[in-house]
Amino acid sequence: MECKSPRIYLNYLRQGDKETPSAFSERLCEVARKWTDLDPEDDSNSKLFNRLFIGQAAADIRKR
Repeated sequence: MECKSPRIYLNYLRQGDKETPSAFSERLCEVARKWTDLDPEDDSNSKLFNRLFIGQAAADIRKR
């Protein structure tokens, strides 16, 4: 049985040291499509994905 809880997979993703923010965002969306029933392109999910992206890419953003 597949797990459809976005918290399990999405909250553990972190941006790689040499990964660009756009590549990380794409990877975040790919994982969401594969492991959850969330659609990253759906407007109702935009706040969740914005929070996940900013929170997990914050170290890279602070460096720049």
